[in-house]
Amino acid sequence: MDVSLVLGAAALALSMVALGVSTWLALRQVTLMRQANHLPVLIEYFSAYRNAEFVEQEESVWRELPAADPDLPLSQLPQPIRSAAYSICTYYQTLAYVMAFSALDTKLAVLVTHYRAVRTWEAVESHVRAERELRGDPYSFMNFYEHFVTVIRHRNVRDVLRSVLRRRLSH
Repeated sequence: MDVSLVLGAAALALSMVALGVSTWLALRQVTLMRQANHLPVLIEYFSAYRNAEFVEQEESVWRELPAADPDLPLSQLPQPIRSAAYSICTYYQTLAYVMAFSALDTKLAVLVTHYRAVRTWEAVESHVRAERELRGDPYSFMNFYEHFVTVIRHRNVRDVLRSVLRRRLSH
């Protein structure tokens, strides 16, 4: 057997391994860079969620909307509850967009918002549906928010928490 043939084959195999490792590292770097680019936006976005005014608006939606006529479209609710409902729903709608386009991990969204997003949706749902009816289009208003709540409801928060903790604490 020719030694140069064996050395050539070994060099080729080593080159293929190096190419595979380089490709994997490059893809990993792209993923990390994408996450790093989104981090400041997400930190800013979640800071609004902790804002006292946001929390007060959300709690007013929880208190006042269940007593309102459920057939009243969101756009026809009296002020200031209409503005509060729009503000809170738009927040969750935007969060749902960010999650849908993979800028936010679904597990993170579920862990941070599972209680409040669902409770708010329960308060506004009939008014959102009435708004869609008023517009004559079932896909015209807060559809991503509705889907976001569906995702949250189908996740077991305890299992999500355990999964994240197990993955993060094992490193």
